[in-house]
Amino acid sequence: MIRAIFFPALSVVALVSACAPGAASGDDDFTCAALISSADQLMASGKIAPEPAFQKSALLASMTYLNAWAIPAGLSEGDAFSQVKAERDHLIESSSPDDILKRAQSCVARTPNTGNSQ
Repeated sequence: MIRAIFFPALSVVALVSACAPGAASGDDDFTCAALISSADQLMASGKIAPEPAFQKSALLASMTYLNAWAIPAGLSEGDAFSQVKAERDHLIESSSPDDILKRAQSCVARTPNTGNSQ
C-alpha cells in the first residue's frame, strides 16, 4: 500500500519538475525571474537599448518563472517579489548588462506560452 502511494507521488514531483520553465537548461526559475527583471530595469534606465520583442514578452515570462519558483516554495507574493528584487540588484551590480540581457533573452525564449507567436 505504501508503494502505491509513494510512487505516484514521485511521478507527480518528477512531472512538475520537468515542466518548470527553467528545468530544461540554463538558469533556474528564480534566477530567470531576476534576470528578466534586471534586463527590464537596465532598459528603463537607458543602460541598454530597448528591445521591443523582449519587452513584449518580458512581463509574462517573468511572472511565469516567479510563480514556478515561489508557489512550490510556499512563498507569499510580497516575499517572492522582495527576493527577486534583491537578486535583480545583485545581478545588476555583479554582471555586465550584455550578459544579463543574453541570459534574460534565453529565459524568455524558453518560457512556454509567452505569446511570441502573435
